[in-house]
Amino acid sequence: MGISTRLAIPTLMMGMATLACAQRWRLENGHWSVEGNGSRVTSLRADPSGQGHYGANMLISLGFRGLADTEKTQVTIGPAGAEITGLQAVEEYAIEVENGGVPELLQPGHTLGQSFRVAAGFVTALEVLLPTWGTAQSSVTLSLRRGGPDGEVIAARRLENVPDNSWQSLTFPPQGPGEYYVELSEPEGQIGWWSSRDKRYADGQAYRDGRPHRSLYVGNRRTV
Repeated sequence: MGISTRLAIPTLMMGMATLACAQRWRLENGHWSVEGNGSRVTSLRADPSGQGHYGANMLISLGFRGLADTEKTQVTIGPAGAEITGLQAVEEYAIEVENGGVPELLQPGHTLGQSFRVAAGFVTALEVLLPTWGTAQSSVTLSLRRGGPDGEVIAARRLENVPDNSWQSLTFPPQGPGEYYVELSEPEGQIGWWSSRDKRYADGQAYRDGRPHRSLYVGNRRTV
C-alpha cells in the first residue's frame, strides 16, 4: 500500500532533495520555518516580519493519525512543499473483556499473561492497563512473545514508576498474522493487571505463571 501526504507553505526555498526515512528536513520562507523527521513535524516557528528571525518552537511533535513510517518512506522537498511517500495505514483496535473491573495483583516471582490472535495486517505496538493501588513507584517488565508463554521473546520493556490505572505501551518491528502472548513479570511494589472473572475473549486465553487463568484486559494496535 503506497500512501503519501503533502505539506506546503507559500514561497518555499527552492531546490529538490529526497531524504531517507528518519532523516530531518526543513521548509522555510521567512515567515514560517517547519522542520520534521520522516513523516513527523517536530518544529513550527514563525516570524511575523518575514525576515527569518524565527521565534520559539510552537509544538512538541505533530504526526498524521492513522499513518506510520516504513523503510520505504521518503520525503521530497520541492518548490511547492514537502511530499512524504511510502507510508503505511495504521488501524488501532482494542482487545478487551467486558466487566473488566477486577484488579489482579502480580506477586513477586509470578507472571500474568494474555494470548491474542492477529488475523491480518501487522502488529506494531500493544498497550496494557495497569492498576497500582494508588501508588506511583511500582515497576514491572512488559514482554511480547510469539505463540505462548514459552515462545520467543519479540520485545520487552521495563516499566518504571507506573502511574495508577495507566495504559503502558510496548513497540516493536511489524509482526505478521499469528498467535502472540503478552506478559507481565518481575514486579516491584504494588502493580497488576485489570481483569475479568469470566472468559470473554474468544481469540485468546489469560494466564498466570504460564498456566490458563481468567481473562485479562489487553489492547493492541495493528498496521494494515
